[in-house]
Amino acid sequence: MPVRFGPNQFLEYDDRYGVLLCHECQYAIQKSALQSHLLRHKIYRADRQQLLDVIAGLHLLEPDHVPLPPPESPPIKGLPVIAGYRCTAPDCANLCASLKRMKGHWRESHGLADASLTRPVKLQTFFRGTKIRYFEVTPTADDADERRDEEVDDEEMHDQEEGQELTLSIATHIPTPTVNLETLSYFHHFTSTTSLTLPSPQSPLSSAQFWQTHVVPQALRLEWLMCGLLALAACHLVAFTDNKAVEQQHRTRAAEFSSRFRTGWGESVAIATEEVREAAMQIACLLRCAHWALAESASDQRIMPEPGVPEQLQDIVTTIQSSLPPAAPPEPETPVQALRMLSWSSPAPGSKIPTEIWNRILGLPPYMADTFRNHNAPDVFALSSAGAALVECSDTSFATDEVGSAWWGMASWLNRVPLHFRDLVARHDPAALVLVAHWAALLVNRAERCGCWFVRGLSMTILLRIAERLPENDDGAVQRLIAFTIAA
Repeated sequence: MPVRFGPNQFLEYDDRYGVLLCHECQYAIQKSALQSHLLRHKIYRADRQQLLDVIAGLHLLEPDHVPLPPPESPPIKGLPVIAGYRCTAPDCANLCASLKRMKGHWRESHGLADASLTRPVKLQTFFRGTKIRYFEVTPTADDADERRDEEVDDEEMHDQEEGQELTLSIATHIPTPTVNLETLSYFHHFTSTTSLTLPSPQSPLSSAQFWQTHVVPQALRLEWLMCGLLALAACHLVAFTDNKAVEQQHRTRAAEFSSRFRTGWGESVAIATEEVREAAMQIACLLRCAHWALAESASDQRIMPEPGVPEQLQDIVTTIQSSLPPAAPPEPETPVQALRMLSWSSPAPGSKIPTEIWNRILGLPPYMADTFRNHNAPDVFALSSAGAALVECSDTSFATDEVGSAWWGMASWLNRVPLHFRDLVARHDPAALVLVAHWAALLVNRAERCGCWFVRGLSMTILLRIAERLPENDDGAVQRLIAFTIAA
């Protein structure tokens, strides 16, 4: 008995013939084409693997070994019925989908230039391309009511038998499409240029693959997601355009595309797939950063409906964290792990961290010990662990000069610091703010220098937000540490 499964029940296994039918494409899928066929239907990762696991338990036959139903059988549901011909020559039952092909059969097999050795029949085939094997079916009255036979001309079926896809519906009128050349220019700029400057949420080194292989195909079927890509392309052009009039035009388009993206994302967030959600969150993060980087004033709310300068340090932290996969809460560290930085005397073999930056970070504990004397043991462990994580993330940032490494080194520090350190930052603890200042001056600044145009000026913005949170009764020691940071 046929069994249907998959999204919208679009797959059907028919154990009578050992075939897997795709009801959307209306033909059987060969075993060798399963992966590519599921990808064609935008089924990714876990969902695709789950389907493949189910299919692996089915007994699928190769096209040449699939048994064909007898001529008196009713049509198989899910396959189109084609008007064709059966050869009536003695001991011959050849089937063709066009009279032209049947005449060719007469010449080649029976030595006849022309004859009337044929009768019209209804045909079906499980497979397409080079694996076509027609079989005759006998539609019932119900089938006649449900189906409309397709009229296929000789040349069309000739192409089909040579391996081309059969067009199952012939439009009587094809409207002239409207092509927006300006929109196409933004899309071209995204695929050819902007996508190469953006980080990936999947790994430091797979940026182009993420945007061009994973995001673009999804954007081609979701208009609001496409608007997100177009908004990023427009923002990128704003960042590198010298002509003021052209820049304002790109700003206007960026605002329009961004608005349409945010509206669509808001309407789709509850039903979005994992892949769409990942792409949308990355776009939203980068658009927010670009808004801060490109705003012409604090009141500029064109790209995003919020001030052009982030009002809270936590706004920046939360936005950058959203660019990476959700991280599990860090495991509690032992005192030895938390204080690991104190045992380091030189960079690890192969590390590309510049010596002056290594020395600057390793020199922090003595400076901070002289300035902050009232922290308890948990505070000290959290601060020391955050400092060690800063060294480790610097190693990632300086591994290459690519955007991906610089961004991951910067963003991953926010997920690697202990929860207690995050609490200290939320309470505006001066010692914790000094470490955040070093993160901004070293890793956020490096991301900008490595081509992350969307964080232009963000390191200085973070330092200014930190300066606003320093205690009023500070005697100047913390300011000196901040100044020491900026000098880096």
